[in-house]
Amino acid sequence: MKEKKRFSWEFTPGFFLILFWAAFGAGVLGMNLLWEACFQQGSLMGLFLLFRSVRGDWEPGKYFWYVLKYRCGWLLVCMLASSSVWGLLVSFLSVALPGFLLGMLVTLSILEFGILGLAGGAALVFPQILCYFPAVIWLMSGLARKSSGYLKKNGRFSKSPGTDRRFLTGCIFLYLAGVLLESFVNPMVLEFVLSHMGFF
Repeated sequence: MKEKKRFSWEFTPGFFLILFWAAFGAGVLGMNLLWEACFQQGSLMGLFLLFRSVRGDWEPGKYFWYVLKYRCGWLLVCMLASSSVWGLLVSFLSVALPGFLLGMLVTLSILEFGILGLAGGAALVFPQILCYFPAVIWLMSGLARKSSGYLKKNGRFSKSPGTDRRFLTGCIFLYLAGVLLESFVNPMVLEFVLSHMGFF
């Protein structure tokens, strides 16, 4: 009699890609449902003003250290959590929450300004998202597989297949490239959009 294989999750990049887009869809749906009841005209402008107030008159170098501290602090938490079963929850939230917020942001942009609003929404996350998106998907996949190795099976801790350290290092460098883009390029993109799209 053949023994039934136990079901096990494969925390591949594809799994986290599906998770991201599912969360994105939930954000789109949530914003459409809550738009009239909870959000008012000018919400997207509030995001622009919040960005400006955070950045203030900081020099690019000082703003870079601010972004680096914020982004890498989160990355450090993820890596520490991957050494326990809590790493699974952290990796899921690290992909699902940005996906949900991005879905809400895109929908908010369109509801307030129509198709032109996409430029405003994109200005908040471009071009750093080109680095953050693949880096986070692959990093969270590797960290989740490492964390899943700490789950108990038959009273013993199992060891899940690891991820090439060189590949993870490459993802970290890609993530740091996103930090550079967010610090030095994104402010110029945002200012260009604000000054040429007539949002104010």
